[in-house]
Amino acid sequence: MKTDNSNSHYTVTGSVVMPPINGGLEQHNVAKPPVVSPDSGSSAATPSQTVDASAEDASLNNCEAKLLAHSITRHGPLFQINASERIIFGLETTAHFFADLLGLKYSPRDGTFIMGNELFPKSKLAALISQWLRKQAGLVGISYPPADPTTLVFDRLKQLCAAELIDESEGLQIYRRTCLERKDGGSVTTEELYRDYWAFCQARAVVCYPERIFYRHIAAVIREHFGICRSHSVRRTKPDGGLALKYGYWNLAFKGGLGA
Repeated sequence: MKTDNSNSHYTVTGSVVMPPINGGLEQHNVAKPPVVSPDSGSSAATPSQTVDASAEDASLNNCEAKLLAHSITRHGPLFQINASERIIFGLETTAHFFADLLGLKYSPRDGTFIMGNELFPKSKLAALISQWLRKQAGLVGISYPPADPTTLVFDRLKQLCAAELIDESEGLQIYRRTCLERKDGGSVTTEELYRDYWAFCQARAVVCYPERIFYRHIAAVIREHFGICRSHSVRRTKPDGGLALKYGYWNLAFKGGLGA
């Protein structure tokens, strides 16, 4: 079977559908992750965020040693080719490999990773994952895709490594403290709230309320903590330029200026 390295790209999947390329890469060693170039298309951090201190270099060297000492094959194949000659990337394989190998724990409360007894900065972890995947792709002659799968691995690691389960009620309170603020003149529709809340829960590996139940609970939370009641006259512009009135909250905004 032939592959065109200049046009090959990944399909992300958790299932195994074809034999692994090159025996699952069990014979390959992993070089120290190089610094990510800002224009490489990777979601990983820039050099100033990852390698500006000797302590961080030592931490990466420790991770590298673990990568060199273990085989990924017991977790499953990393890359495969399907019948259409598309490269299949093993999301579950990679996430479980890093979770087991580094002994990571993740705190949904504050969104941090811990390795051993120390914080593991997200920028370093993202850089390590991205550069390791690039190295593995190069070892088997596969061109790395523009859509870097590092973010998908990162999100799956949060779920696998969660040190505790945050239920819907506590998760909603964490969301309120982290993402919402009272702001005169601001406005947020209920639909905008739910989209932002859902993305927050996915990013923090927090259990998410279903949409209809969320609307009921968030109304009580906003009324209690901000003294704001739901309105049916939050104005939004339609695609055709007209005016639409939506359910939502006046004098409320997303922290960081994300709200309307």
